[in-house]
Amino acid sequence: MEKTTKRSRGSVTMLLDSRYNNKQKEKEIKLFENIKTDISLIISEQLKKRSKTEFELNNIKKKFSYLKCMSEELERQIKEGSRELKMDEELIKNYFEYTTTNLSYVFIKYENIINDLSDQNGYMNVKLKSIKENELSDFERAYELLLERTVQLSATKENIISMKKGVESLKKEYDRVQADIEINGEEKNQVENKYKELLSRIEEYKKEFEMIKEKCNSQMNEKKQSSIDLNKIEEQIEEMQKEISNLSNERNIRNDELQSLRDQHDIILNDLYRCNSHMNDKCELLSEQINQLENEVNAMEVEKNGLNESYNQLEIGLTNVSNSCEESKRENEKESLLIKELSDELIKKKTNLKQTQEEISQISDQCSMIKNEYTKLQENYDDVHRRMEALGISMNQCRATLQGHEIELEHLANVKLENEKRKEEILHLMENSEKLLLEQKNFFFKLSKLLQLVNLSNEQLANLKRETEDGPDNNDVKRTYDELKTRLTKLSTDLYEKNEIQNSLQKEIDDIAKRVTEGEEEITTLENEQADLQNRLEMVTREVDTLNLEVMKQDGTWEAKIKETKCVLTQKYDQLVESIASQIKNKQNEHNSFVKQGELEKLEFDFQLFHSELTATLEQECERKRRQIAEKDAQLKAYQERYTSLKGI
Repeated sequence: MEKTTKRSRGSVTMLLDSRYNNKQKEKEIKLFENIKTDISLIISEQLKKRSKTEFELNNIKKKFSYLKCMSEELERQIKEGSRELKMDEELIKNYFEYTTTNLSYVFIKYENIINDLSDQNGYMNVKLKSIKENELSDFERAYELLLERTVQLSATKENIISMKKGVESLKKEYDRVQADIEINGEEKNQVENKYKELLSRIEEYKKEFEMIKEKCNSQMNEKKQSSIDLNKIEEQIEEMQKEISNLSNERNIRNDELQSLRDQHDIILNDLYRCNSHMNDKCELLSEQINQLENEVNAMEVEKNGLNESYNQLEIGLTNVSNSCEESKRENEKESLLIKELSDELIKKKTNLKQTQEEISQISDQCSMIKNEYTKLQENYDDVHRRMEALGISMNQCRATLQGHEIELEHLANVKLENEKRKEEILHLMENSEKLLLEQKNFFFKLSKLLQLVNLSNEQLANLKRETEDGPDNNDVKRTYDELKTRLTKLSTDLYEKNEIQNSLQKEIDDIAKRVTEGEEEITTLENEQADLQNRLEMVTREVDTLNLEVMKQDGTWEAKIKETKCVLTQKYDQLVESIASQIKNKQNEHNSFVKQGELEKLEFDFQLFHSELTATLEQECERKRRQIAEKDAQLKAYQERYTSLKGI
């Protein structure tokens, strides 16, 4: 009964600790998942804003390219217009020189003709009126052509004005886009500040997670130590099994060797005393462990209060976590009540153990041996603890990778679940071993009863001897012999069944040990993978830093380019305004000169018509006068002939 009470206490405390740790781990996993979702949302928002800014920059680039193309086309049109203007100016100059020379010659002739033919002005004026009436249609056509050209010039003027307005609107859009870029820069700074705050919070969570993991490692080490103690107990059970087998062999020849049974009885009693003293020492160790566990529970409660204070400082989005913490507090209070009840039961059992200590005070050799073994195990435990601390340091270096690798977290969660299942299996096996210990204790009680029966049988033998001397009764002896034989057969069958159960338990323990080794190998592989992930994360962080520097440089270059393009566009805009104003002035001058040129052409055309009419009329009059002169000559000749004929008569 002493061993069973000890093991049941240890198993319940371990179960409570495991449940508490599992709940804390689940809460921490939920916290990390919420933090990951928040970080992913922030990163997505940043990417969206960045995409918006890039889209706006692309639009600005497109607008800039469009403006550049428009400016190039305007420059080309201006060059072509300047060439056409030069050609028109040269034509006008040549035509003006030609007309001036012709006019000077014509005016000289005109003065001579006016002086000679002043008498025929009236006739010529009438003829000029008739010519004007006949040629008004040609003049109107020329005037319509002039109007069409003026309409085209006005359309070009309106196009130039609309282009000027478009340039002004583009300038306004450029100013607006620059203001939007400044606003986006401010928003980017705000997002960077929020990201830094989140990183600081994540580092705090990392520290808390490291503390919790160290506690989990310490509890795992304690569980390993308990498994080592179980192995020791199993070795002792095997020794007891060997002794029981020896006892069974000796019981088969018990009728022949009663004296040897008495000696073996003494040996068994000594072994029982030793086992009881060993159990007493183990009970003391368990009591110390219980006190340590109570201290750890108090420390965990203090840490829990600190965690609750830190949880209260979180934002409104972690209200679900606070509710779960309150539920965990209630469960912890229930668990504390259970622990108090168990402690009361342990105190009661301690009183029972103290009563049994009086009977088990002769076994001290095994205690010293066990203490030496315990010191060795403690040294091994210290070495393992140091190794685990080194592993914990390496794990602390690798925990930064847990935020960006959800797949590894899921894998680790599955491994943790498997380890918890294995722990539960170990606890189940421990409970089975405790049951076996109870059965063995009952068996020892049965052995004590057998020994009492043996003593009674010895007394009966003595009585039989006396009775043989007086006159024995063979029937009573046979009855006692048969009873002892039946009891021995029952004990042998019980021993055989217990041996089979112990063998099956041993196989299960070996399987569990293999699983534990496999789990340790998996942990080492996971640690190596985490180291690789840490190296990859360092490379990624370096690349991110370089990319951030490049982005900052590009932002600076873009701002400089935008300023340069702004200056260039303003200069080109001023040049365009000046060129458009000069073109408008030139076009107006050309229009005026064209109007003047039309008037001159009209006058020249009228003068040519007048000149041709005058020449034609003069030639006609000359011919008419010649005819008149010829007629007068013929009349004179006829008069002379008549005069001569008359004179002759």
